[in-house]
Amino acid sequence: MITSKITKRGQTTLPRQIRNALQVEAGQSLVYEVTDAGVILRAHPGAMASFGALKPKQSKPINTDQARTTSREDWVEHVAEEGLSQ
Repeated sequence: MITSKITKRGQTTLPRQIRNALQVEAGQSLVYEVTDAGVILRAHPGAMASFGALKPKQSKPINTDQARTTSREDWVEHVAEEGLSQ
């Protein structure tokens, strides 16, 4: 079992084993999901992932309107997955 303490300010240091398992570095955001069984901790994919920056390149160029539509659809899907409001 891995443990860490909470400071008076509500802060904690993630133990190295947890940072390594999540593949996170200093400055990166985390996502907390509260469930009946406890809390699920995940690395936040980052804003660029929401806009498709990490997706493979298209085989053919798309116009600006198509890019906006695709970006909006990806964002709506991301918001729904994370349970956030638009």
